[in-house]
Amino acid sequence: MRSKDGAFDRTLLPPASAFYRREFSNLSRPSRDAWAKCNCPWHNSKSKLSLCVNLSHGGFYCHGCGKKGGDIVAFLMERDRLSFRAACESLGAWVGGAEADQARIAQERKARERKRQAEIDAKEAARQEAARQELIRARDWLHTLEEIYRIAAAELEASPEQEKLWASMAMLHEEIREQERIYRELAGIEAV
Repeated sequence: MRSKDGAFDRTLLPPASAFYRREFSNLSRPSRDAWAKCNCPWHNSKSKLSLCVNLSHGGFYCHGCGKKGGDIVAFLMERDRLSFRAACESLGAWVGGAEADQARIAQERKARERKRQAEIDAKEAARQEAARQELIRARDWLHTLEEIYRIAAAELEASPEQEKLWASMAMLHEEIREQERIYRELAGIEAV
């Protein structure tokens, strides 16, 4: 594909596997014929796995919205609404393109990468917050069990003949030890 101000060179295209791994953080493990699943950029998918991409030749097909194409150039043209030339330039496969277009495409690529990184960072922050909340719940339950144990011990000291309190103390002791183990595991503390 030659023109007076540049040409498409398929040999300069990045490998489809590297391209799709960079574009999608949630790419599934590929099948034997190199198809992997990921979240479709064109519609909100409940499964987050409706788009199939081929890591060998770059083809793609969405089982939800029906978008499809034969390679990564077609993918960029469809997703970013680029012309053939602009898609090739963004992939570095256009020889002799205008510098202004290349700069714009590089900026758009950086913006997409920043957006993807922000999504990854937000997911990690949410995961860390959920882990922190789980640790706090485990700590609070441990403190509650220890307080019940102290109250039962005080009542037992006042009247040591209460058999039910002795049985409760034994069960509480086991539950406290188990809760301590759970708390240490969540906090990453080794047992002594």
